[in-house]
Amino acid sequence: AYLKRYEKYRPLAELNVADYLKSIMEKDMSAYDVKREIEMHQQEKERLEADIPSSIVIGPFWINCDTVRNFLVKKRRELAKAVLELLAKKLRTQTEEICEDFKVVSRKLFDRPNAIEDAAEMREYIRSLPDAITANQQKIDKVMSDYELLEDFYYNLSTDDFNAKWTCFAWPAKIDDLIERTNENLTQDEERFSKILSSDQANFEDKMDSLQMTVAGFSGHSDINKALEISLDVKRISNQLKECQSLAQLYNQRERLFGTPVTQYDKSTS
Repeated sequence: AYLKRYEKYRPLAELNVADYLKSIMEKDMSAYDVKREIEMHQQEKERLEADIPSSIVIGPFWINCDTVRNFLVKKRRELAKAVLELLAKKLRTQTEEICEDFKVVSRKLFDRPNAIEDAAEMREYIRSLPDAITANQQKIDKVMSDYELLEDFYYNLSTDDFNAKWTCFAWPAKIDDLIERTNENLTQDEERFSKILSSDQANFEDKMDSLQMTVAGFSGHSDINKALEISLDVKRISNQLKECQSLAQLYNQRERLFGTPVTQYDKSTS
């Protein structure tokens, strides 16, 4: 009759920890649910310690119950620990995903522009970052809150998990500093690109004056024997004028990016 009292512990004794964890993973439990699960195991462990004596005397027999008691208590402790480790692993994955998002931003901010178009694109990218940073900050706040749950149960993070946690926490401030440095670099780059544009435009004006003189000189040719030579020169100058039209459009586009008055290149379109 006394042995029947232990039948209710059979499911716990036969429970496979790996199968149990698999079922927990399939539920995709929240941190709050995980906390309740762990508390349940702890409460059941305490109940086992209270309900199962170390030994019992039945008639002339002295029965040692420590083996069964310790096995079941240990099983509850293992289950609670396994759930905590599962949560720690889940949080590690979340921190790595968040960190990877910030690494993408960091790599982008480290790109140095090669032209004013690149600088303008970077400025636009920086303007889009606050929303992305805010979204990730919310994720970080949630992860940090869940890590506190582990601390409530005195769970010791591994060195790698500890580093991942605080690396994740530090990323928003790191990105803010990087944005500030990038803006400073962009200002310097834009000044450099502005000087390059001024120099290119001056050379462009000289080239246009030279082409205009060449074109004007075509009207003075009357030697029929040089017709082929002149036609080749006309074709060459025509191609150069088309290139100048493209350059004029490029320079005008860059002036707009700089926010400066747009130069009218009448010579290149005439």
